[in-house]
Amino acid sequence: IKYCNSYYFFLKKTKTISNLVVLLFFGQIIVLSSCSGKEQKEKKTATEINEFVILDVNKIIGKSLKTVNNILGEPESVQEFYAPTTGNSLNEIEAIYNDQKFEIIFKQDKASLISIYDTPDLTNDANALQKLGFKNQKPTSIKPNNYTSWKNVEGISLINCFKNHIFIKLHDRQKSE
Repeated sequence: IKYCNSYYFFLKKTKTISNLVVLLFFGQIIVLSSCSGKEQKEKKTATEINEFVILDVNKIIGKSLKTVNNILGEPESVQEFYAPTTGNSLNEIEAIYNDQKFEIIFKQDKASLISIYDTPDLTNDANALQKLGFKNQKPTSIKPNNYTSWKNVEGISLINCFKNHIFIKLHDRQKSE
């Protein structure tokens, strides 16, 4: 009986210890997997920030008011411009979108000028063009702490990045739907 009691005691302890080992093993796996997931999430967030696109200009520039409305939604306001002396239409329309973030001038029903307001400072950002949907390239002109400018980028006449806004101008009579 003495040996039987010892044997049952040993079996009981072994089961408890093996259960404890199994619990610790799975606990460790859970802790380690949650840590690696956090690192992946932080890396993904950093990548998303670097790949952040303010506006894919190629989807807008040279497009009609109707096409731009399909992309950005209905404008908050639309204003047509008239010649001051004759009162004749200049075939230019200004449309304001997304809480006044985007101002687009349509000439002959083609988006020709885009102003983007309330932007991050891209004047010293090597990926500034990428944030507008273009391939990065060397700026044409840089005035430190004021603006960075590119000319002739993929059919675009001029792109100016200022501290808190961006101005984009299409070449006249180019790049349309």
